[in-house]
Amino acid sequence: MTAERDSTVHDAVRYPLRGEDAIGTLLIGGLLVSLWLGAATTAALATAADPRSGAVVALPTLPVVGGSWLLLLGFLVACLRRSANGRDEPPRFDSWGQLLLDGLRGTVVVAAFALPILVVFAITAAAPTVAPTVPASALGPLEPVSSWVPVVQPWVPFVGAGLFAAGVSYPAAVVLCAMSIGGLRAMGSVQSIAAGGTVEFTVAWLGSLVATVLVIVVATPLLVLFVGAVAMFYVPMAASRLLGRAYRSGLAAPPG
Repeated sequence: MTAERDSTVHDAVRYPLRGEDAIGTLLIGGLLVSLWLGAATTAALATAADPRSGAVVALPTLPVVGGSWLLLLGFLVACLRRSANGRDEPPRFDSWGQLLLDGLRGTVVVAAFALPILVVFAITAAAPTVAPTVPASALGPLEPVSSWVPVVQPWVPFVGAGLFAAGVSYPAAVVLCAMSIGGLRAMGSVQSIAAGGTVEFTVAWLGSLVATVLVIVVATPLLVLFVGAVAMFYVPMAASRLLGRAYRSGLAAPPG
């Protein structure tokens, strides 16, 4: 089992380097990451500095942010689809319309899981700021609990970010894999959804999540050298391969 898992990980790591146009694909992916991060950061900083004039600066960046996001997510969805269907070579940046469509589908799936969690996170994050304004005498039996608010408050963003990443990425990966195999009809198939509940898929998802977070932390300072942007594209691409293969194995496994 260990040797098989090592082989699977090695296959995923080598996946982005396959194909005749592997270098070109990585360069385009790195360029899209740079465009997306650059445009999004510019818009965020301009808006934070001055909401009125910042909106004027941010507006022209929206097509860049949206277009690069859809192409990047669409490419990763294509990697999932090809891997889940047993194809060993990654896609290319040639069918731009299909990539945009896949990116749109992926965005809808991610948003469907993200919005409820964002609402819960917003309520949780706002609670510590509201609780101290309530007189202690009005809390009654909850008064001892209020003393924990200052302790818990600094950890709320980290816990919320972790719950958000886990609560969105796992079910979204399962749904996207299921759609890759059987389209929308797969959403009503117990077997298609159960294939994402295997130990292999769970381990693949957890490893992919940790690797992606680590590469973001390590590669961010290297964005000025462009190699950081390529790394931020390379690792999610390998992670998509890992998830696609794990899903295919789960789908082929006998029930029970």
